Amino acid sequence: MALDLSRAKPFEHQDWEMLESYLSKWYQRSVPRYYESPLRLAHQPHVFKWIIIDEHLCIIKRRQIMGHPVCYLILPPLGPNPVSIIRLFQENKISTMLSDEDMIHFGIGSAEVSIDKNNAEFCYPHEYAERGGINKNQVRRALNNLKSYGERFKVMSFSGGVPLEIIQSARELTTRWLQQRKKKAYNQTFFVEAFNELRADKYLTVIMESSRCIGYLISIKTPNGIINDTACIDYEDNPLKDTTLCLLHHNAQEWLPHGLATNRGAAVRGSGSISAKQKLRPHIVNQNYKLITEKLQKHEYEALWVEQKEEPEWL
Repeated sequence: MALDLSRAKPFEHQDWEMLESYLSKWYQRSVPRYYESPLRLAHQPHVFKWIIIDEHLCIIKRRQIMGHPVCYLILPPLGPNPVSIIRLFQENKISTMLSDEDMIHFGIGSAEVSIDKNNAEFCYPHEYAERGGINKNQVRRALNNLKSYGERFKVMSFSGGVPLEIIQSARELTTRWLQQRKKKAYNQTFFVEAFNELRADKYLTVIMESSRCIGYLISIKTPNGIINDTACIDYEDNPLKDTTLCLLHHNAQEWLPHGLATNRGAAVRGSGSISAKQKLRPHIVNQNYKLITEKLQKHEYEALWVEQKEEPEWL
């Protein structure tokens, strides 16, 4: 069966309710998956597209790197019979990202997949969610450091109704952070701009120096856990720069329900990032795999996104 992705489109604000409805079918999994987050999916509308095929929501990562197409399902199709849709995409040379749990659930053997190198999601139980390193003295030092400044710094948490001046200050921090780290983003300040509008259980923890935001952490809650979407820190002119991230994660624990895992995503930025995540003692390192397919050629990739018109039937 030919696959027509011409009607696939990016996630927008009005799609969140639909997305949450489909994701509710996903919550039998024991831990949250990183791309269950509406904020994450809507943050890069040029990369993530969605389409409904036979009552299944299919979320596709679509981009080109150095002229080579990258195209795969970031989650198994969300619907009543995902395996048939997985196979449909496989026939059209599009892979599906799978976890160990997915493979068991769908009856897909290890011979059918390849490991997606360095793409494993780090999940932590509640009692470790606030840890800043291998021993908790690091958390204690961070808290003592904060107290030593008296009223100069404030740590605040929000689940909605964030004051506009804090949103604006967090936006300015995002811009500074990207410049300091020499990073680029498609929609730089989407996370903070969309926070109040998102119809979901979400949490924003900020550290303020007077009216200036020096760090924030945004998370989304799903029924089976917490997804840390983004943490942003001012690396310059910040007396708390060595402890900001530790303070954010420690204060975020106040709204973490007991018994739920926290998914901090994959350590995709080299050995240093992997080492840092491992020091937090993850409860589960959720390895990602890709279903093996034939290589997708550039002309085949481009044809998928062009509307397929039916030939006229002569009577």
